[in-house]
Amino acid sequence: MPVGYFYDGVAEAPPRAEREGLAEVRSGEMMARKETQDLIRAYYQLEERPRRRLLDLAKSLNNETPAAGV
Repeated sequence: MPVGYFYDGVAEAPPRAEREGLAEVRSGEMMARKETQDLIRAYYQLEERPRRRLLDLAKSLNNETPAAGV
């Protein structure tokens, strides 16, 4: 059996530079949103302990749910 048999129908991944550029664009778009800016302001208005707890909560929520197409 030729090796290519196992890869039939698999699309080629875009070049790494293209993927990284796309991530930068999405990141820039995300940072420009009013919701993101409001969240950052509110986060830094918290004291250190609640800020760490909120960060831990956000990380745990990210691990529990599938990633959305953002």
